[in-house]
Amino acid sequence: MCSDFDELTCLRGAVLRYSLWPGYLRKDERLRNWVRRHGIDLQVKHTSGHAYTPDLIRLAESIAPRRLVPIHSSHPEQYGSLFRNVILVPDGVWFDV
Repeated sequence: MCSDFDELTCLRGAVLRYSLWPGYLRKDERLRNWVRRHGIDLQVKHTSGHAYTPDLIRLAESIAPRRLVPIHSSHPEQYGSLFRNVILVPDGVWFDV
């Protein structure tokens, strides 16, 4: 993907905010070299991508979904006591939205 930007002349002084796990960046010498070569300031701001229950509740209340399907959850069976309109779909099963 970096090569898509190689011909741009506006990269010097740009900022790349890297939010993945920093270990991936340490392994990616090609990206680090590319950033350095183009004079881009690399800032690592790791975010987990995991939400806390109060944040999920606030989100669900604000959008009021007709159906709420928990995915990537350790305890999907608990969603029914926290949210309205919960539909449990087992991993790997297709369903219509």
